[in-house]
Amino acid sequence: MSAERFYRLGILGDERARKSLSPRMHGHVLAKHGLQGVYVALPTPPELVGQAVAEARAMDGLNVTVPHKAAVIEFLDELAPLAQAIGAVNTIINQGGRLIGDNTDAGGFLDALAHGGFNPSGKTALVLGAGGASRALLWALKSAGCARVLLSARRDQAAQALAADFGAQALAWAAIEDACPAAELLVNATAASSPAEAPELARRILALPLPAGGLTLDINYGRADNFWKAAALARDRAFSDGLTMLALQARRSFYLWTGLDIPAGDYFEALEDYHA
Repeated sequence: MSAERFYRLGILGDERARKSLSPRMHGHVLAKHGLQGVYVALPTPPELVGQAVAEARAMDGLNVTVPHKAAVIEFLDELAPLAQAIGAVNTIINQGGRLIGDNTDAGGFLDALAHGGFNPSGKTALVLGAGGASRALLWALKSAGCARVLLSARRDQAAQALAADFGAQALAWAAIEDACPAAELLVNATAASSPAEAPELARRILALPLPAGGLTLDINYGRADNFWKAAALARDRAFSDGLTMLALQARRSFYLWTGLDIPAGDYFEALEDYHA
């Protein structure tokens, strides 16, 4: 591959962007493939998002992470159809000075399911959590032919509104146990994954009557003591954490910026010695 072009890339978020693994992954890929460039963290407070997007016109592309995935939209020149449908942008592409917002979270999520050997077509999925990340997950599941998509969250009204946006079925937080026996796919889109973060939720999840042979996917990563994983293994289910999804959506973003189809293994390689 040519090393003549210099790629200017980065990730836009709040202070959490400083801890992102994206610079590590993309930096590894740039170096491994002889590409010149940088990928930097751009921690930005909400009131300066517009300025940060304007400054991105001097870059080739950005990832966007919490809490700015919706806030950046008004400052972009155009939205790709997928970002428009989801209502969130996690990738900005500079096309000749025009900033195009796209979304690779949905594709990365479906790639992670495939990596885990799970085909959502015709299946029942239960998604827990109604934050911004759930938008891409619900769109992906519906687009992949999932027969029944259930959404539940502590904030019942938020779950109802989000479910209505994507043709999913809202489920009361108090009733998730009733849906579990049919949940071939369980997705954690809440912020908690370790007992220390949410002891009551941990006890509840560990007791869920999940069917054997399905998949539990936690979009978080970096928890050595993960109660979603413990619950999956106790029910003879496959488990995947957010590192897989992170790597696979990063690969999709890199393709949008560069047109280069980098092997997924190169992204996993960058995370091999990651320890939270």
